[in-house]
Amino acid sequence: MKLPPPKLFTSLFRRRATLCSFLLLGLLPNNVLAQESAIEDYPINAEWQLVNTNSGIKRYADEYKSDVPHHPRIIGNKAYWLAGNGYSGGSNATNEVLVMDLTTGEFTVDTTLSQNFLRGNATVEHNGRILSVGGSGNFFNHKLNNVFDYDPVTQAYRQQNAAPLAREDAMAEYYNGNVYVFGGWGFDTFNKLIVKINPEALAKLGESQAFYSEAEEQASWRKEVQVYNIENQEWTVVNDAPTDKPFRASTIIGEQVFLSAEQDWVTPSDILDIYTISENSWSTLTLPEALVNKKISAVGPLLVVYGQTDWAISPNSFWKTYIYDSQEQQWYHGVPLPNPSDMQEIFDLAVEGNSLYYFEYSKDAWDENEKRVYRIEFDVSTSSPSDYQPFTEQSITEFQNENGDRILVNETGNVLNLVLEDHQDYDLIWKGDGSDAQKTALKKVTQSIYQQVQDSFDFVFLVFNEENKAPHPAPYGYHTPVQNSITGLGMGEFDFSDDYGSNGSLESVVVLSSSKDIIHGPSLHELGHRWGNYLEGSMDAENQIGWVSCMHPDSIPYHWGLRDVGGQLGGWYEQDEAFGDNITTTYLINDAREGLVGFNGIGPGNNFIGYSDLELYLMGLVESSEVADIREPSVPPVELEVNPLFEIDSFNHISMDTIVQENGIRQPDVNSSRKVHNTLFVVVSKTPLTQDEWHNYEHQVLNFTKQGEDDYQRLNNFWEATDGKAALLVPNIHENLVSNKSRTASAAFDYDGDGLADLAVRRPSAGMQFIKWTSDNSIQRTFFGSLSTDVPISGDFDGDGKADIAVYRPESGHWLIKNSEDDSIFRITFGTQSGDMPVPADYDGDGIADIAIRRPSSGTWIIRPSSSPKDFTSTFFGSSATDIPVIGDYDGDGIDDIAIRRPETGQWFVKQSSDNKIVRIFFGSQPDDIPVQADYDGDGITDFAVRRPSIGMWFIRYSSTDQIVRAYFGGNIDDIPVPADYDGDGRADLAIRRPNYGQFIVAESGNGNRIMRVGFGGQASDIALAAPLSYRVNLTSNTTTVESTVKSTVEEAFTIENEGLLIFDILGQDEADEVFTIEEVEEVNE
Repeated sequence: MKLPPPKLFTSLFRRRATLCSFLLLGLLPNNVLAQESAIEDYPINAEWQLVNTNSGIKRYADEYKSDVPHHPRIIGNKAYWLAGNGYSGGSNATNEVLVMDLTTGEFTVDTTLSQNFLRGNATVEHNGRILSVGGSGNFFNHKLNNVFDYDPVTQAYRQQNAAPLAREDAMAEYYNGNVYVFGGWGFDTFNKLIVKINPEALAKLGESQAFYSEAEEQASWRKEVQVYNIENQEWTVVNDAPTDKPFRASTIIGEQVFLSAEQDWVTPSDILDIYTISENSWSTLTLPEALVNKKISAVGPLLVVYGQTDWAISPNSFWKTYIYDSQEQQWYHGVPLPNPSDMQEIFDLAVEGNSLYYFEYSKDAWDENEKRVYRIEFDVSTSSPSDYQPFTEQSITEFQNENGDRILVNETGNVLNLVLEDHQDYDLIWKGDGSDAQKTALKKVTQSIYQQVQDSFDFVFLVFNEENKAPHPAPYGYHTPVQNSITGLGMGEFDFSDDYGSNGSLESVVVLSSSKDIIHGPSLHELGHRWGNYLEGSMDAENQIGWVSCMHPDSIPYHWGLRDVGGQLGGWYEQDEAFGDNITTTYLINDAREGLVGFNGIGPGNNFIGYSDLELYLMGLVESSEVADIREPSVPPVELEVNPLFEIDSFNHISMDTIVQENGIRQPDVNSSRKVHNTLFVVVSKTPLTQDEWHNYEHQVLNFTKQGEDDYQRLNNFWEATDGKAALLVPNIHENLVSNKSRTASAAFDYDGDGLADLAVRRPSAGMQFIKWTSDNSIQRTFFGSLSTDVPISGDFDGDGKADIAVYRPESGHWLIKNSEDDSIFRITFGTQSGDMPVPADYDGDGIADIAIRRPSSGTWIIRPSSSPKDFTSTFFGSSATDIPVIGDYDGDGIDDIAIRRPETGQWFVKQSSDNKIVRIFFGSQPDDIPVQADYDGDGITDFAVRRPSIGMWFIRYSSTDQIVRAYFGGNIDDIPVPADYDGDGRADLAIRRPNYGQFIVAESGNGNRIMRVGFGGQASDIALAAPLSYRVNLTSNTTTVESTVKSTVEEAFTIENEGLLIFDILGQDEADEVFTIEEVEEVNE
C-alpha cells in the first residue's frame, strides 16, 4: 500500500492545531500560545512504512479499561508479548509467550510459562532476553510479585527472585544491569477472598449467581520504586514517586526515565515526571500542551509523545504528536500516526534501534478484522544493543548404578535427578494405583537412590518431571509411611525403612506427579500425612463414610472430612462458613481453593493454606491446650441441590481432652519433638533434566525449604505453613554421597573427627603440637618433629576422617606423619631439593591426602597419589619462582586442583582436575595480599579470596554467585589468617591468630558471625597449623631456636621444676597447664 508523504500528515495535523488555537484564543495563557507558535516540525526525511498485515494482536494490560494494550518487546525481526490478558475487558490472564514474525505477520506461541498466568505484568529487554515483573492472575484480589526471565533464542524461561512488593500495571525500565520498577497497583493486606451466599439467589437454587466473593480492600496506586540487580538477583526499594497519580507509560533515555502520570483516563496533563538514576531524584518536563492517554517512546535521544487533548475513540488524525530532543532540550511537532482517517481503538508503539513501530490491536478477543504494523526510521544515533547472554549453566555430577539407573546432582547440591531405566516402574509410581507392583517399584527406586546417597534423610520427595499431573483416576500426589515411633497419632509404631534401602533414618516418601508441585502443592498436604489423620475414636475419618455424595469413600480415610479443622488435610474453614443461624439451618461449608466454592473433605490440594492447630499438635509443634474444640454435624447433613450447601440441624463438639483420651498423649511432646527435618528432593525422569529444568527445581526447593517467607505471596512454604515452628533442611547432597563416607572430614584441620576445625599450634622451639579438641574442649599435646625448622603440615593421610599431625623436614626432604587411626608413624623422603615446598592435598579424589611438593626453581609439582603410590606424577605449573601454591577444589569435582597465585600481578592460575582446563583470574591487586582460599559459601567449591594486611580487609569471591564480598576482620597488620570451618556449618569462617596476644579470633558464619575469642598458643612464635603455607614456612625458617633435637634443648624450652617435671604454659596465661617428664619428651622424639 502506498502511503501519503509525511508532509501531508503534517499539514493535516497543523490545520487542526491551528483551528483549535483559534477557537481557544481567549482561553489559553499567552505563554502557551507563544510556545505553540514557536514549535517547529521535527526534520525527518522518512515516512511510515507498512511492515505487515496480520490477524490482530489479542494481548491487553488489565481488566479495568478495555483499550490498554500489553506492551511488546522487539528483538531482531520478532515482537514478543510475555503473558498478558487475553481479553480487552474482563480477565483472561495468559501464560504464553506470543510471538509475531514482523516480516510475515504470522503469530506463534513460543512457550508456556507454567503457573505464570499474568495480566498487567511489566517487561524489559536486557542482554537479548526479556524479563517480566509483577502482574496479576485472574482473581481480582491478587497482585503478584512474580519475576521471570525469558530467552527468545532457546525459548526457555527461568523464575527469578520475586519482587518484594506485589504490583500490577507498574512501569519498568532497564539500565546498566538493573531493572527499575515504578509504582503499580497493590494491596495493604493479604486480601483473602471470602465466599458468601447470595440470599436472593438462594431461593432459586441451581442458578449460577448463588454465591459471590468479598475482598478486604480494593487495589490502590503505590509509589515505591523497586530496583532489581539481575546478576545478583537482589531487590531494593530506593525511592517513592513524587505524584499520587498512576503512571500510564514510561521510557528511558540515557539514565533518565520519563513517566506519564495521569489521574484518570480523561483528564489531560502537560507534565512528564523524570527519574534520574544516578541521583535517585525526581524532576519534571512540561509538554507543549496537556494531553491524555499518552504513549511515550524513546528513539535514541528523542522522546516521542503521542496523546489526545480529550479522550475519545477518534481518528488517528486527532492524536497529537510531539518530539523532545533531549540533547538540544527542544520540543518539535512530531510525525502524525499513519492512516489519518482510521478509527483504531487500540494500538501501541515500540522501538527497535532507530525505528519506531506502530502496532494495531484487535479491539477484543473476537475481533477477526485484519490489522497492520507500520515502521518509521529516524536519522539518529542509537546505542548498540547489549550482547546476547544465554542463561548460566551449572555443572552436573553424574553417577551410574549397576541397575542402569543414572543419578545426577546439581551444582548447588539441593536436587537429585534419578533417571529411571525401568519405564514400567516409572509409570507405576507416577500413577500410584496402590497395587503390589507399584509398592515394589517404589521400594526399588529408593533402594537405587541409596546406592549413591547416604542414609541422612528423614523425608524423600519423589517429584515426577511431567508438565501435567497423572491422568484420572491417579492421585495428584501420595504419601507412603516408612516408619513411626511417635505415640498419640493413632498409627502405631513400625519400621519398614530397611525395605526402602534406609538403615533407620527414612520416615516417609512423598510422591508428587508434576513439575510444579513442590511450590504449588500438594506438597504440604502429602507431607502432612506423615502425622495425620490416623486418629481413632471421635476423629476417625471412616466414621463419616457414606454421609454425603461429595465426599468420595476412597478419599475419606486419613482426612478430616466434615469437621471444621480447616487444614491441609481437609475440613472446612470457619471464615468460609456462611448463613446458618437461629433462623435457618442452611450452611455454606467450603474447602475449595480461594475464591471458589465446593467441598470434598480432603482440602484444597494446593499450598494456599497452612497447617491447622490440630495438625500442628500432631506434628509436635503446639500443646493440646492450644487447639480449640472441633465441630462436626451431629448426624449426616442433607445435601442441597447446589454444592456446597447443606442442611445441618446441630453440631457435636470434640475436645482435645477427648482426642487425647482416645489416642494417648503425643510423645515426644512439643518440648522434645523434632523441629527440623532432613529432606531429599529427587526429580524422577526418563531422560536427564535440561539446564532449565534444573533451575526450576532448584528454585522451588530453595523457596519451599526457606526458613522465612518465600517468593510466592499467595502460597505457603513449610516454614510458613507451620507458623515458623518447624523447618525442612536440605543437606548438601555432594557432602552426603556414599563415595564421601571415607573421605576426610568436611572441616579442614579436624583432628578429633567431629566435623569442626580444631585450634592447633606447633611450638617449633619445643617440637610440640597443641590441639584443642572441639568435641570435648580437651587440650591434646604431642611431641612430634624434633627440628625447630620442621614445617608443620596437616591432612588426612590415612583416610580415617581425621587430620593427622605431620611435618616436612626441608633439610632432608623427610616427611613424618603420625597416623591418627593407630598412632603409627609413617616416614618417607620426598622433595629433597633446596626450596621444595610441601603441598599435600587430595589430588586423586580418594579421600586421602597425597604427599606432594612444588619445586619453585623449575615450576614443577611432583605428586605421590595415595591411590597408586608408585605412580608419581610430575606437572609443570607456575613458571615464576615467586608463585604461591593455593591448592583447592575450584571446580567442585571432589578432587583438589593444582593452583598458584602470582603476587606481582595479582593473577590466579588453576588447572581444573575435571577437564584439565586452565582458569586465569585477577583477584587481589596488591603484591602483599595474602591468599586465603577456602569454601566460604558452603557450596563445596573453593572460593578465591585474599586478606590485605595493611587494612585488615578480606576480599572473597563466592563461587556460588560470583559475588565479591568484602569484610573487615583482623585489624592488626601482623594478624595471621587461619580460615577454617570452626562451627561446623559447612562454610569456612573468617579467623585470625594474633601472635603477640596468643589469641585466636573467629567470626562464626553459622552463628550470625558471632565473634569467638580463645587464648591459645601463648608464645608469639607458635605456628598456627591452619595458617597459609607461606606463613608456616617463613615462621619455621625464622625461628630463633634452631637445635638438632629436643633432647638437647629441653632445659631451654621448658621450665624445670620439682625433680625434673616440665611445667608448660599452653594458653599463655602464666599458669601451668600441662606437666610432663623429660623421659616423655625424649621417648616420643627418638
